[in-house]
Amino acid sequence: MAKKTMKNLNEILIFFELLQKFHNKPVLLQKLYNKYKLIELEKKRSNLIAIINIKQEHDLWIKKVRDEFNNLPLRLSDLIAAESDPIKVEEILQNKFNRIFEILK
Repeated sequence: MAKKTMKNLNEILIFFELLQKFHNKPVLLQKLYNKYKLIELEKKRSNLIAIINIKQEHDLWIKKVRDEFNNLPLRLSDLIAAESDPIKVEEILQNKFNRIFEILK
């Protein structure tokens, strides 16, 4: 029960802080409070994504792109050395870069 009371008390304090800041702007105050309540509702519904999950996804994505670029010389050196046709070399490079760009989509 104490936890619920503290949460309610925090909501009241936030509301009064907003009220003090926006006492002559009731429409803006109501919009801010509505956004706050919407966030609280989304938390209850578990619709909000934890920032740590987003960071982990971002780090994984960055690692994939970095690895693809780091592996380019190793993967391309033999292919390009064996080609004497500049058009074929361009196609090889374009295909490898397209693979990396697919990750970036």
